[in-house]
Amino acid sequence: MTIKHWVNPIFIGLLILLSLPIKLPALQQWLESIFLVSLPIKLSLYTLFLPPVAVLCLISNRRRAEGIWRQFRLPLTIILFLFCWMWLGAIMSDYMKLALKHSGRYTIILLTFIALLFALDRESSKSSSR
Repeated sequence: MTIKHWVNPIFIGLLILLSLPIKLPALQQWLESIFLVSLPIKLSLYTLFLPPVAVLCLISNRRRAEGIWRQFRLPLTIILFLFCWMWLGAIMSDYMKLALKHSGRYTIILLTFIALLFALDRESSKSSSR
């Protein structure tokens, strides 16, 4: 069995594991002292490692994008419209700093959802079970 058959199950496991809200205060202090910047959010597995893993999952499964779009066009269109509306509202908000912080968090959730959608695709499951 080749590594290709294990890629999506590994991505699914990592996406679930990294969704845990485990804070990383020591890592945050270390990064802030090196770069001499104060980060506006508390670093955790969720905010630091989940987005890159989700992006790698999407890149790995990019050939499935057309089929997934064809299958889920209406719900994805509605989700993307609401996502754009959320960011527009955050930018126009009276409490922009807080709104942008939460919009960023919801962006991570959307990215994880789409990555799971790609990794859990029916064709992906068929090829990984062989």
